[in-house]
Amino acid sequence: MTPEGYMRRALTCAKKAAALGEVPVGAVIVRDGKVIASGYNKRESGKNALLHAEMIAIHRACRKLGGWRLEDCDLYVTLEPCPMCTGAIINSRIGRVFIGAADPKAGCMGSLCDLPSLPFNHRPQVIFGVLESECSALLSDFFRDLRVARKPQPKKVTLRSFTKDDVPLLKRYLYPKMTEVALSELVDSWNSRLYEGRYLEFFAILAEDEPVGYVNLCEQPDGSVSAGAHVFSDYRGKTYGTQGVRALCHVASEKGYSVLTARVRKSNTPSLRLCQRIGFVPVGEDVTAKGVPVVCFSLSLPDGIKI
Repeated sequence: MTPEGYMRRALTCAKKAAALGEVPVGAVIVRDGKVIASGYNKRESGKNALLHAEMIAIHRACRKLGGWRLEDCDLYVTLEPCPMCTGAIINSRIGRVFIGAADPKAGCMGSLCDLPSLPFNHRPQVIFGVLESECSALLSDFFRDLRVARKPQPKKVTLRSFTKDDVPLLKRYLYPKMTEVALSELVDSWNSRLYEGRYLEFFAILAEDEPVGYVNLCEQPDGSVSAGAHVFSDYRGKTYGTQGVRALCHVASEKGYSVLTARVRKSNTPSLRLCQRIGFVPVGEDVTAKGVPVVCFSLSLPDGIKI
């Protein structure tokens, strides 16, 4: 069997580790062309820092051969050994070590450090790069999936009209200087759905019934409708703004509007990215009445919305 063939055996072991939720590292030990021992990482499931793939394979090979010297053996491992495993390799007198992927964070056979280059009484030959791309991909996929699994999933949002029960929330996040009476009147004006004779409606963004911000629609003189959005400071970075604006797009479409516009400050990078994610197209630039530069966006409804 070729070195690639033996490394594929090690990869098979590594996949068994991944199936257990372990970091996918596998190892096989070969003597006279035959695999005499194998192992895969069991550190988490075994609750033992010693249960690395190489350590398990070395233990099994010694037991198989009835001695601790493995000088006639080759080790194939999918990830560069750590200091513990490198020490075991040197002490067991393994002749050659074939490595799939280098480990710049903990590898001690040439990456982070090079223990075999020190003047120990045994120096194994080290060969890197056997099925490197496959070994690296297995590790990358595992850690990517682990990050996704650990990342808190955002709550799904819905929209509803503001009520006077929301007055304390509005005072806390938006209008701290306004009295509760004035805020109640403001909510009444939002619910009138008219502003200077044109349609205007505000919606609270709810994340599992908890208000986290607002979006609004305002009819323009040309017959289009503009969108506005704000996520309260404690709830940013959790996709609530994106979900809220997408829901707002569907509301505008259901009300018969074919074009949705937006004006975003050029300095507001998160909102600019939000518009891009949803499918808004930049159509020019302008300045507000206070001289603030803005980017103007337009979105065709409903076909232009990116889900």
